[in-house]
Amino acid sequence: MKKSDVLKQERAAIEAKIENLVSKADRSEGDDAEFDTLRTELEEMNRKIEREEAAEKFMAERATHAPVVHERKTTPKDYSFRKAIYEMSYAGGLTGLEKEMHEEAKRKNPEVQGIGVPEFVINSRADLAAASSAVVATDTRDFIDALRAKLVIVQAGARLMTGLTGNLSIPRLTGGAAAWEAENGDADDFGASFDAVTMSPKRLAAYQAMSKQLLIQSTYDVEQIIRGDMVRAIALAVDDAAIEGGAANTPTGILNTSGIGSVECGTTGAAPTWAHIVALEREV
Repeated sequence: MKKSDVLKQERAAIEAKIENLVSKADRSEGDDAEFDTLRTELEEMNRKIEREEAAEKFMAERATHAPVVHERKTTPKDYSFRKAIYEMSYAGGLTGLEKEMHEEAKRKNPEVQGIGVPEFVINSRADLAAASSAVVATDTRDFIDALRAKLVIVQAGARLMTGLTGNLSIPRLTGGAAAWEAENGDADDFGASFDAVTMSPKRLAAYQAMSKQLLIQSTYDVEQIIRGDMVRAIALAVDDAAIEGGAANTPTGILNTSGIGSVECGTTGAAPTWAHIVALEREV
């Protein structure tokens, strides 16, 4: 209910009291004094109603002619490393989406230092909207990106496990074997056994220093260029370590893991058969 309607109800109550006083055949001095008070209240109430109706009319006209503003929802694709670094360095703290993502990273890992960025923001490889930059006189044409090898480890069926914090142990079954026996012969031991595949964290990192002048003058979205190349380089390093590995501070890798990946094809080699291919898949 509008405020003017509430005031009109209050005015109607005052008018009813005045009507009761006026209808009396004999009014006392107290009735006359109450009448004067009610008449003053009625006049003040009329002024309030007039003022409130004018305010409501103004707001109604303003709403009719006001421009329609459509708010755009932000997504992880709108995250800007440049904005986060600038605000942390010069604005006294993060704001907007960058602040929300920092709080999300802190929620998952309370020990985050500096600017926290959730993993899904890094993996999105989103195109970031470049801020307005100064006009640079030198013309540039196209862009030659770095040549990178095609990533294959995930396409080959590798399982990605995210959100891990401690060492990982995966139980493994070494299957036994059954054998045909004579009618009254003793059964052989099935021979199944269990062990565990253990894994511990390895650190893969990279950073790129960029000057403030470059961020301001670049006619390209230099942040997105560096970011995209860095993501591809990290993914390629993961591919290399997963397949070969073995170097200092890297995972062991498939080729350097003992007990797998070896299928005999004869003393001096042989043309691979389908059975050999299946055996290789089983070994890995």
